[in-house]
Formats: sequence, structure tokens, C-alpha cells
Amino acid sequence: MTPTAVLAAMAALAPYHADRDDSPESRRALYMPTATAIATVARTPEEAAALIAQAWHESHFARYVLEGRCSEGPPGQRCDPDAHGVARARGPWQVWRVACRAADVAGEARCVLGQMRMGLARCSSWGGALAALDGQWRCGDAAVRVQTMRRVLATMGGRK
Repeated sequence: MTPTAVLAAMAALAPYHADRDDSPESRRALYMPTATAIATVARTPEEAAALIAQAWHESHFARYVLEGRCSEGPPGQRCDPDAHGVARARGPWQVWRVACRAADVAGEARCVLGQMRMGLARCSSWGGALAALDGQWRCGDAAVRVQTMRRVLATMGGRK
């Protein structure tokens, strides 16, 4: 899996509504660090697609999130805040520091993928693995996220 293939799959998803006027070149530049992180940590196309789907559902790759400006997002769409309104979640996957101490996107990708792998082993399905990321470690069924994962896999030419 190359960063270019991951980037193409990310760019095929609808952009965050406030970023729709960004040029394709601007979007590619914004997404490239995340694409590189995914390509670095994912061992299979399914893992890459799961990371892309999870990030898209969590942040839609919004510019303000990827640039680390969560507090500047629209009310109701800012990164998960604590009781004082300070963002706890960060990055495209909206990981919390208590779940992942990594301070860069590659480390966050590694943390999220590790949690996905544990969820996959425990739940025996990608739906369960993605649902288990809610912090409660339940084996649910993240059907919409799995549907996105399948669309991403198809974009990358992988299995459906």
C-alpha cells in the first residue's frame, strides 16, 4: 500500500462541507501526512480502508481538524471536549490522549490500528472492530463505517 493509493482513496470521499472550495491540489497536500501514516502502518488493504473509513466518519478530514485547530471548528463539530470545553480528541481519528499518547499522526494511526486489531480479534468482524473503538470495547456492528470501508476498498482495487 503506497501513500499515493491511500491518498487517492481518501480524495474519492466527499470533503468536509466547509472545505469543498479547496482545490484538489490543496486537499492532496492537506491529506498527504495522513495518507503516509496509513500507508506506513497498514499491513493489508483492509486495514488501510478501515483507517480511512474511521477517520472519515470521525473528522471528514476537515482542514481545521487536520491542522490541529479543533477549537476553531463550528459549535457542535469541535473535537470531543472535556467539561471545560477544551478538546480532548485530536487528529483524523479523534483519539484521546488517554487512549493514545502519540503526538503525531503516524503514532495516532498506529494506536487506532492496534485497537482495531484487538477489536477484530475479539469481535471477529470489521463491523465489530470499528464499533469497539467507541471506548467501551463492545462488539457491535458499525454497519455504516463498514459500508464506507467497502467503498474505499473498491476505490483501491481491493476486496469488497
